[in-house]
Amino acid sequence: MAGGMTLDPNGIATQAIFSPSMIEQVVYSCGTIDKAPEGVCKHRLWNLASSSARGLVEIFSISEMVRQEGCELSSKFHLEKHGACNVQICQLNDENTTKVPQLHLLCKSQNCGTINFSQAKLNKIDIAEISKPGATAWTLNEKDPQPGAKNYLAISHVWANGTGELGCEGIWWDAISIPSDKDKRVKAIQNMHDNYKKAKHTVVFDLELADFKWTGDGHSCLALALSTWFSRGWTALELRSSESVKVVFKNPNGGRRVLKDLDSKIVQPSMHLYAHPGWKSVAEHIRWLRRNQSNFNRPSEYPDFGVFPGSIAFTVTPIESQRSDFTIDSLLSILEPRYTCWARDRIIIAALLVGTNSKTPDQTWFDPEQPCADISRKILIKIGSISYHSIFHDEVPIFESGPWSWCPPSLFGFGSRAYSPGSVYSVGAFLSVGTDGHLYGNWNVFELPDDAADRLRPHASHPHLKSRIMVALREHTNFYLLSARESRQISKYLLAKATEQYTNDQKSKCWQGAGGYSPPPAKVFQYVGIVIGQLPPDAECIAHGQNCRL
Repeated sequence: MAGGMTLDPNGIATQAIFSPSMIEQVVYSCGTIDKAPEGVCKHRLWNLASSSARGLVEIFSISEMVRQEGCELSSKFHLEKHGACNVQICQLNDENTTKVPQLHLLCKSQNCGTINFSQAKLNKIDIAEISKPGATAWTLNEKDPQPGAKNYLAISHVWANGTGELGCEGIWWDAISIPSDKDKRVKAIQNMHDNYKKAKHTVVFDLELADFKWTGDGHSCLALALSTWFSRGWTALELRSSESVKVVFKNPNGGRRVLKDLDSKIVQPSMHLYAHPGWKSVAEHIRWLRRNQSNFNRPSEYPDFGVFPGSIAFTVTPIESQRSDFTIDSLLSILEPRYTCWARDRIIIAALLVGTNSKTPDQTWFDPEQPCADISRKILIKIGSISYHSIFHDEVPIFESGPWSWCPPSLFGFGSRAYSPGSVYSVGAFLSVGTDGHLYGNWNVFELPDDAADRLRPHASHPHLKSRIMVALREHTNFYLLSARESRQISKYLLAKATEQYTNDQKSKCWQGAGGYSPPPAKVFQYVGIVIGQLPPDAECIAHGQNCRL
């Protein structure tokens, strides 16, 4: 191990040598997951390692740390809640926490009064004022709290784990700070991240963490990453937006719980030379979630994506992608392992995350009340590009033909991978999404072999899409296979129908070559679907690095 990375004797990263499937087999053969202490959620453990910068290979160091004495992740709570969890599912993910009564810890020992945070007061706020910092934060006046607190704390919580122990001048909490009026609610959700960004501190309260004894050796960092709070979808937005995050832990000396700063006390000490590799890995992942270090892309099974030998060498920069530091892959890496009470919340969170990185933040570019497909398309336009890997999905596209006929109905239809090592397979080449919904990029174009129906099988999640692909494979005429590499081994190919058209529209100014180079006119293809198989050795590549529009 070096700096949390597994190296071979020559200093080469393990994940650069072994395939993802080989690493998965080693994880299984070593019984790494099965050796986790009883009560540790295997699903969260797998997701944490898979989402780390170097991928699933990190599960060895993280699991070793989980088994250390003093890492108390086998409490009664964990045993009750995670005893039946496996690597595929956490039992808590199916729990509708909005139906769980809020927990009032002090009410068990003393008679606590009730403070009324009136929705009527929130609904009276002028819609133009809703987006201003603190507009819906409450003053902590027990008799008559008022919206508009200036110096407030934001509460990041697991729903139903509320506490009244915080002493502050004001409080912003989504449970009490979102207006019920439809138009004002939309406005408040569009600017939710600003309430965390402008808060003096964001305080994390989670029962699992509040009952976990604070330690300075990395165990608390690991407990945070394996907590219910960390597995929530909204947590990603809160972590990204908040300037200062404080986490509530159990006091190891007894007495009142302690507040620890996430950056300086939990994450930063992992930079010490002799810090445990598991701590380094987990802290690096949290640091990336907080500060958005770029180029965190899931790997492709095609490490040579975007490399077209013999083609003109120039750097292609999708201008649209400069609008956001996120890629589709990084969004999926963040959100797919996380759960929300309501399925459509995930696409709203994705849109808010993309908006947080705009140089001129403006969340009015999307409407949280719109259908998932509409928000997904707006996110794609906002980001401006997707990796070659992402296009190889098995979903029925939004439309049968024309713009967006390559795009699944949901952003999450682009799929996920269990192995995400970041820069090792960073290909640096993307397909550009035009504002009109067309997709531009360079492809190697292969003729469809005569026995295509026997050699290739549809990669399709629905019988309708499978049938469409099979008809095309049998017809042959004007159908081609698009690939981002020259290899003819078993692989995924994009099946497309050629048209007689070429286009210079590029909308394109979506492409910007080094030295002012302008790409040739784009050959227009109609997306059909994705197939898997092996081309014959004599399969002819009729165009290398062809500029194409789907």
